[in-house]
Amino acid sequence: FKAQRVAEMLFSAGVRAVLNFAPIQIRKPECCVVENVDFTISLENLAYHLAKLH
Repeated sequence: FKAQRVAEMLFSAGVRAVLNFAPIQIRKPECCVVENVDFTISLENLAYHLAKLH
Protein backbone atom coordinates (compact mmCIF):
# COMPACT_ATOMS: atom_id res chain seq x y z
CA PHE A 1 0.00 0.00 0.00
CA LYS A 2 1.20 3.50 -0.79
CA ALA A 3 0.05 4.85 2.58
CA GLN A 4 2.33 2.44 4.43
CA ARG A 5 5.31 3.35 2.24
CA VAL A 6 4.69 7.08 2.76
CA ALA A 7 4.38 6.58 6.52
CA GLU A 8 7.65 4.64 6.58
CA MET A 9 9.37 7.48 4.71
CA LEU A 10 7.98 9.98 7.22
CA PHE A 11 9.13 7.88 10.18
CA SER A 12 12.58 7.51 8.61
CA ALA A 13 12.76 11.30 8.21
CA GLY A 14 12.11 11.79 11.92
CA VAL A 15 8.37 12.42 11.91
CA ARG A 16 6.91 10.87 15.07
CA ALA A 17 3.18 11.60 14.69
CA VAL A 18 0.99 10.99 11.63
CA LEU A 19 -2.68 11.56 10.82
CA ASN A 20 -3.82 8.59 8.71
CA PHE A 21 -6.71 9.27 6.33
CA ALA A 22 -6.11 6.04 4.38
CA PRO A 23 -8.51 3.11 4.88
CA ILE A 24 -5.71 0.89 6.21
CA GLN A 25 -3.97 0.47 9.55
CA ILE A 26 -0.45 1.87 9.41
CA ARG A 27 2.27 -0.27 11.00
CA LYS A 28 4.55 1.97 13.04
CA PRO A 29 7.60 1.90 15.25
CA GLU A 30 6.91 1.98 19.00
CA CYS A 31 8.32 5.51 19.21
CA CYS A 32 5.66 6.86 16.84
CA VAL A 33 1.98 7.70 17.04
CA VAL A 34 -0.61 7.24 14.30
CA GLU A 35 -4.08 8.76 14.62
CA ASN A 36 -6.58 7.13 12.25
CA VAL A 37 -9.21 9.46 10.82
CA ASP A 38 -12.37 8.13 9.17
CA PHE A 39 -13.48 10.98 6.92
CA THR A 40 -16.97 9.48 6.45
CA ILE A 41 -17.62 9.33 10.18
CA SER A 42 -16.37 12.89 10.59
CA LEU A 43 -18.80 14.10 7.92
CA GLU A 44 -21.66 12.22 9.56
CA ASN A 45 -20.82 13.83 12.91
CA LEU A 46 -20.77 17.28 11.35
CA ALA A 47 -24.13 16.68 9.65
CA TYR A 48 -25.63 15.44 12.92
CA HIS A 49 -24.47 18.46 14.90
CA LEU A 50 -25.50 20.87 12.15
CA ALA A 51 -29.01 19.37 12.08
CA LYS A 52 -29.29 19.85 15.86
CA LEU A 53 -28.64 23.60 15.43
CA HIS A 54 -31.97 24.06 13.63
